Amino acid sequence: MAYYRTPTLPAQRRPLLLWRVASVCMLAASGCAAGARTELAAADAIDRLCESLSGAVAEYHVDMAEFDDSREAAAARALGERLRQDATNEAAAEADIEAFLAAMAHLRADRSVDQVRFSASTENIATLREVAAGLRRLAIDSMSLDDEMRRYLLDLSATWRASSGKTGGGAGHDDE
Repeated sequence: MAYYRTPTLPAQRRPLLLWRVASVCMLAASGCAAGARTELAAADAIDRLCESLSGAVAEYHVDMAEFDDSREAAAARALGERLRQDATNEAAAEADIEAFLAAMAHLRADRSVDQVRFSASTENIATLREVAAGLRRLAIDSMSLDDEMRRYLLDLSATWRASSGKTGGGAGHDDE
């Protein structure tokens, strides 16, 4: 009888789905050149996605830790039961101990992999937050450039209207 059973939790697919959603949002946000409002909206959407992903990743990490703890306890109980059954057979008891140690090594490896995945997910979320902050800065910078350009064009237009109004020429756009 095996001490280890591969987890088949439906929650295992949730982070994959969330990362696909994040990828679609990133692709959509990277192609937006409609202006500051779009960039600010994309940054807000990415921030909300990061909040959701952070919660899902943390919940998944806790769920996997609890699941690993239950597998460890089950393996220990199974070892105790087998040792009681094989109390008179020293070779069988030694085989049970070796199987238990192998199961524990497998559980440690699973925990290590989970920690690496958790760290990578956390780093990816931090990167998404940096992208959102960059989009915000870009939006703010483009807003100030738009304002400066607008002031320049309005001043240029007013100067042109003033000069064309004095000479009597112009395109009929005198607002004075």
